[in-house]
Amino acid sequence: MFITLIGFVVISSCEPREPKEAVEPTIPIEAESFELSDVQINEGPFKEAMESNKEYLLFLEPDRLLAWYREEAGLEPKSEVYGGWESEGYVIAGYTAGHYLSALSKQYNATGDERIKERLDYIVEELALVQEEHGDGYVAAVMDGREVFRDISEGDIRPDGFSLNGVNVPWYNLDKIYNGLKDAYLLGGNEQAKEVVTKFTDWAYNITEDFTDEEWQEMLSVEFGGMIHSLADIYAITGDPKHLELAEKFYHNDVLDPLAERRDELAGLHANTQVPKVRGVGRIHELAENPDYYTIAEYFWSQVVDAHTYVNGGHGHEEYFGEPNQLAERLNHTAETCNTYNMLWLTKMLFRWEPDGELMDYYERALFNHILASQDPETGMVKYKGYLDMPARKGFSDPTESFWCCVGTGIENHTQYGRDVYYRSGDSLYVNLFMATTLDWDEKGVTVEQETDFPVEEGSQLTVSTGRPVELSLLIREPEWWGTDMQITVNGESQQLTESQNGYHEIRQTFEDGDVVEISMPMELRIEAMPDDEDRIAFFYGPVLLNAILDEDPEDNILGEDPAVPQLSGTREQLLDLLEPVEGEDLHFRAEGVGRFFNEDTGRWETTDVYLKPQYQTVEELYTVYMDIQ
Repeated sequence: MFITLIGFVVISSCEPREPKEAVEPTIPIEAESFELSDVQINEGPFKEAMESNKEYLLFLEPDRLLAWYREEAGLEPKSEVYGGWESEGYVIAGYTAGHYLSALSKQYNATGDERIKERLDYIVEELALVQEEHGDGYVAAVMDGREVFRDISEGDIRPDGFSLNGVNVPWYNLDKIYNGLKDAYLLGGNEQAKEVVTKFTDWAYNITEDFTDEEWQEMLSVEFGGMIHSLADIYAITGDPKHLELAEKFYHNDVLDPLAERRDELAGLHANTQVPKVRGVGRIHELAENPDYYTIAEYFWSQVVDAHTYVNGGHGHEEYFGEPNQLAERLNHTAETCNTYNMLWLTKMLFRWEPDGELMDYYERALFNHILASQDPETGMVKYKGYLDMPARKGFSDPTESFWCCVGTGIENHTQYGRDVYYRSGDSLYVNLFMATTLDWDEKGVTVEQETDFPVEEGSQLTVSTGRPVELSLLIREPEWWGTDMQITVNGESQQLTESQNGYHEIRQTFEDGDVVEISMPMELRIEAMPDDEDRIAFFYGPVLLNAILDEDPEDNILGEDPAVPQLSGTREQLLDLLEPVEGEDLHFRAEGVGRFFNEDTGRWETTDVYLKPQYQTVEELYTVYMDIQ
């Protein structure tokens, strides 16, 4: 099996895109991703996930998501509000609208679907009307938000867990609409969104202008989402220094200062509250260089990935961090999807600064085994947390009654799969992910079409046309999981592979019509163990995390309708040797008699087969990822 890159050049007369940002990064950006519109997702599981998600975006009714916005502005709602977290009972009203606006913007940028654009423009028009009714730039759906923020602006700040002045996470709620409006402008091409978000940001600056440092830090003890990142992005759009000043004021000392000193004091902190803070200061570092902010982003990523992350790329037990490298007994309600959404943002940011294959190794792990695995491909519904419980069963959202936080990030996740497949740096093209895609690199007049069933097959094909010869470097990631004998050929000629540089092999030459680069990356079954319990293990095939299905085949699985997690008999080497592919089932494996369990009825230990299938293919079955060797 092999991966084939057929590189070809197309003469392009495209004009350079007009920049939409007034402020350029002040630090060197070593590599840049492409627009979603430049990378088309072709047939395969990611395309299917995008299509299911798009149908859900079109199913949702904007007026129901906007109901609280109109209510709070004194306007008659046009439809009833959705249930779940959007309803009055949970008092986090309206936050989904911001995620929805971001998802529409990304979906439109990726596909150009005018049905999506129509909805996007309608929502911005409605928010502009809401803002006009408020009269001072405010536009939000926080219940009784005007009174809450009036009291806060006067120094009456009452934090209580996730509540601020009696309202659940109001700044977290506002962040979603800030980000949605920003995306509507940058990705959705809506100029009115820039006007609305600028006025809204001025409002936030005005009500907090007289805060003391102590008042800021008191307020920041309550989750505030990605406010730092959103405000920094808005500063890049407007160029208004007070918007950067406001972003800086959301710096949370208690969490970020230890990270700046490379100290892990994360235990006991709500995990997803912290990741957006870190990517926020990272964005400020891009726009106004700050070495401490670089350290925070780099250290936090390394520490979370190396010491707090499970095998699927997620982290968090019951949504909280624990002590570093103490994961084996923290397997209840694990790996909130929002966490990984934010970690992939942070990974993208770090790769822009210093491209490294280790970053994309994590990205690939999390993308296949957490993000793709978070969706029911038939319905487009998404999962919240609990991926790694022993045992586990995925529970997906309801179309109209859930609206968890991971529904919000979920409808964004499945719009942006093309975001980080390729990066460019001068005349170099990073091939980060092996995914069926078509890349249009307008600046170079290059189109690359990658056809692949990866990871079901170990091969891919990128189709090429060349209008004229062009000198390029292809930087091809050497995955952490590759088995043996990785090979690259150019037009059938084997390349002598030296040690990879930062995890990439460079193929530099003048490409002509029909040139083909083939990459062979054999996959193997392998085992990864818990850092604090070498006998609690999980199985992989190449990059793919495998589950043990506990009720896949009732005739062969004697554990019954409510089985316990079996123990494993044998050494690691024996277990891997005994696993055999299941005929007719891609990436499924079975090992006979290697599981053991205690039969309560007979009072004896009995054996059972172990049946493995990918986490991302698992939908309704009861399963376990981790098992213990006895």
